[in-house]
Amino acid sequence: MARTTSLLLPTLLSLIGPILAQGPNVGEKLPAFRLSNQHGEILTLEKIRGSKGAMIVFYRSADWCTFCKSQLIEMEQSREELRRQGLALAAISYDPVPVLKHFSDRKAIRYHLLSDEGSSFIRSLGLLNEEVPKTSEFYGIPHPVTYIVDQDGVILSRVLEKDFRRRSTVGSLVGRKAGEVQVPAKRVKVTQSASDTLIHGGQRFKLRLDLDIPVRSHVYAPGVVGYIPLDWRIAESPRYETNSLVYPPSRRLHLKAIGETVPIYERHISLEREIVPAEKQAAGDFKIEGSLRYQVCDDRQCYVPETLPLAWSLRYEPHDTTRAPAELRRRVGQ
Repeated sequence: MARTTSLLLPTLLSLIGPILAQGPNVGEKLPAFRLSNQHGEILTLEKIRGSKGAMIVFYRSADWCTFCKSQLIEMEQSREELRRQGLALAAISYDPVPVLKHFSDRKAIRYHLLSDEGSSFIRSLGLLNEEVPKTSEFYGIPHPVTYIVDQDGVILSRVLEKDFRRRSTVGSLVGRKAGEVQVPAKRVKVTQSASDTLIHGGQRFKLRLDLDIPVRSHVYAPGVVGYIPLDWRIAESPRYETNSLVYPPSRRLHLKAIGETVPIYERHISLEREIVPAEKQAAGDFKIEGSLRYQVCDDRQCYVPETLPLAWSLRYEPHDTTRAPAELRRRVGQ
């Protein structure tokens, strides 16, 4: 039987990039584990998996790693959506159970935070961060990585975060379309959305545009000469970084009347742009503005080019800096 996670797998596979050395790879089976969650329950993959498998996230700490804590909070916001797709959710760190309980109680985390306090499971997977000195309280942390496994524990996708300060949100990985709204536009239907509406510094989330083009009409794709190509721009701001946009493949249309062949889009196309908020911002509204320029042509004529103003209204939340009480924290050498 073919293994699948509905629409989730193709999206995740496109984000994997080059496979690095740390941890098991796609197609391998995630080794068995027996770990305590934040409530002291001993759990295995068999006990926590959903009908289609599980998302297993390795992170550094729910105590001192502010980027990790923002990631864990965002995962809670995505927990129900993953459940509907048949995926259970669990996160693994070297934190002791009391630290995990303290964090989960404060932030109302309802999925499993699993404790690998001696880092034995982390080490067995080859995920241990060997750059941390053994004398450091941070020794034992894993390289941040997200796995999707099927019902049998076979790895379907693997996303290794090369920079611990940059974490893809679950919403961006699963292609969530939050806050969908139709933008008034001439001769095309434009719907904008975002993978997340609450964001933190360093999180990689996505803005999205879906264009529906009438039958027997088209818009020109980038690379066209002599016509107005589709052009999505995001306003520059010190509040965020904008990663480059890769336009989807276009179709070549031959214009018999003038003997030209041009790249076009028809029917439906989806565009996504990855945004990374800057750190150390005040909590509050987070607005991103931009524009979409396009020209519609049909089998009779080309219409006047249009420039459509765009705006996304999100909310920024600073990282959680509250640590667990000193008596609960992990000690050096544990």
